[in-house]
Amino acid sequence: MEEAGAAGFIDPDPLGAYLYPEPASESDEPVIAYLLEVMCKSLPKEKWRNPTWFSDEEAKEKLGVCRENKFAEAHERIIDAAMKRLRRK
Repeated sequence: MEEAGAAGFIDPDPLGAYLYPEPASESDEPVIAYLLEVMCKSLPKEKWRNPTWFSDEEAKEKLGVCRENKFAEAHERIIDAAMKRLRRK
């Protein structure tokens, strides 16, 4: 809810893990990604957030903007894993 304004069922099996830059630290922080089946949407509390839904290809493009390649590639890998899992359902 905090980041995307969405809540729902979280698949217990992780999609994968990646490192993400932590601005307050000199090291990257590990992130474990899970698939979320959205059951409800609401606007986040922060007015500057603008949650928007994208296709998988659009999401990859947006997540690659102004990011180092290793982080953009990690996001692409997670999106691909999510799409693969969704096709199996």
